[in-house]
Amino acid sequence: MLLTRETLLERLRHHLQASSNVDIAVAWACDCDALSSLLAFGTSGAPLRSIVGIWGNATHPNALHKLSDCGHLRIATNAEGLFHPKFYLFHQHDRRIGWIGSANLTRPGFQQNEELVFEFADEDGRALEWFEKLWGSLPADCSTTLADYERNWRPPPPAPRTVASAEDNRRRPPRNVYELGRQLTDWPSFVTAIGEADRYWGSRLNQNEPVTGGDFGWLNTLTLGHPVVRKPDWIDLTREDHHLILGRSPYGWLGSMGAAGIANNVFREPTPENLRIRRDIRTALEPVLQANATQFADAACAFVAVVDGIPHFSGGIATRMLALARPDRGISVNNASRRRLAQLTTLSTNSLALPLGRGAHSYQDLLRWFENKLWYSSPSPQGIHEHLLADNRAALFDVFVYDYE
Repeated sequence: MLLTRETLLERLRHHLQASSNVDIAVAWACDCDALSSLLAFGTSGAPLRSIVGIWGNATHPNALHKLSDCGHLRIATNAEGLFHPKFYLFHQHDRRIGWIGSANLTRPGFQQNEELVFEFADEDGRALEWFEKLWGSLPADCSTTLADYERNWRPPPPAPRTVASAEDNRRRPPRNVYELGRQLTDWPSFVTAIGEADRYWGSRLNQNEPVTGGDFGWLNTLTLGHPVVRKPDWIDLTREDHHLILGRSPYGWLGSMGAAGIANNVFREPTPENLRIRRDIRTALEPVLQANATQFADAACAFVAVVDGIPHFSGGIATRMLALARPDRGISVNNASRRRLAQLTTLSTNSLALPLGRGAHSYQDLLRWFENKLWYSSPSPQGIHEHLLADNRAALFDVFVYDYE
């Protein structure tokens, strides 16, 4: 059986439900829906063995930590050439199902790229034999390797923009990305506008698809930051967790809080007082995570009030957290988006991230404005790519109001 992008994630979940244990060997791994499904499998107590490569820093350290925490991890360090397999083996009641193909354990691999995976029954045991031999060749304790990798890790540089095809050259990027946001009506218009925004920002930044692309840009920040802010507690945060929550480089899309010294200290230093503040913020975020469509605006505004009330924090920091936690509903208000958000909604720039009662308008008014838009309130995605956009639609609106200058 051949599996493509449209069926890969659904098929993974299907096999996980029927499996007693799973073995994987992939060149790269990052936070994504596929990884979340595997982590849920491993956390349930089912054995999960993972071999992951780290060439080119394309594997995110957080993914390695998570695979280690919920199963058994070994790291391939490319000592004898580039480690490049994409192998999955599902051990089920009376059979083993194998996958070999092109899909890494990443969001592009399972939800965006044009991938192809061959599914087969491992009747003669050769797939298991291959994995066992590889597993036995790698050190059982990878803690030192992981610590060194995390300490020295830097995100891979974005690939330069590829040469445009003749068709792309005929379709010049839009002159004004802001007008794309103003003209949104229904769901198809949003999908089209995101594609145009990718072309616009690709031209401005000289990169491939910086809105929805793999290793750089808006969707990548959301993919990596979403599971961090949704952690049950914020006691043990890695360096990358801290950078993702506050938008430190290279995660500055949706608002960079790198200059917010006190807020950075709260997430960098685990002092008793800082841990208390983290706990208060995370507790206030929980109703937002549970809120349905009609409850979200009230819950979000209550969260903004809590964060805004912490000395040296602000509503802007709160809205970045909301966009990461609920990218389907949360709108980020940051220094690069305020002016155009205000122009679009006719709300004042100073009121966009305010809690209720602090002024004539508030963050709730901003959300109510969006709730009246069909693409925001009633998306109708078709196919796995559009479902990905729907899950991140509100936070991705930042691409239409981001002020590059």
